[in-house]
Amino acid sequence: MEKEQRNCYVVRRGKRKLRRYYRVKRLIPVLPKSREFKRRLRRELLRGWPYAAHHVDSAIRTAYSIMESWRRNCVKGRRKRRKPVVRRRFARVKKTLYVCRGGRSG
Repeated sequence: MEKEQRNCYVVRRGKRKLRRYYRVKRLIPVLPKSREFKRRLRRELLRGWPYAAHHVDSAIRTAYSIMESWRRNCVKGRRKRRKPVVRRRFARVKKTLYVCRGGRSG
């Protein structure tokens, strides 16, 4: 998807500062949100996964959250065009989905 944007640069003329405007076409990243895509992604991630499926669902939700945040900042011009890179592995697990030793949950 393309978006036309108006940018400017400053030119000094003696003591005055003039702004020169120009138009730029930017590519806007599009995230696939279709049901078929998410279903195919889930099926692919579950292949060979011996643990509960809700971990995969949580990972997909987390990834979409990160990508949506990056996309929003990219459109506003706060981020570069590079896609986000996961620097360390992590997992978000709801309190109701795990039990500690002794029977008490987190």
